[in-house]
Amino acid sequence: MATKLLTVSAVAEQLGVSVNTVRRWADDGYIDHIRTPSGYRRFTQEAVDQLREWMESQGKAAA
Repeated sequence: MATKLLTVSAVAEQLGVSVNTVRRWADDGYIDHIRTPSGYRRFTQEAVDQLREWMESQGKAAA
C-alpha cells in the first residue's frame, strides 16, 4: 500500500499554523517533504508527527 501524502494545507491544519509557515519550514529543512512533478510539496504523516514532537519538546504549541 502506498503512503498517503499530505498537502501543505492539511499539514498547516494539523499543526495549527499558516500554509506559508509550513512552506517556509519545508524550505528551511524543518520538515521532510517531496515535490510532485508539478512542483507541489507533499508530506508524510510521519514527517508531520516528527515535527509536532520536536515542537512540543521545545515548548511550542502544536494543535
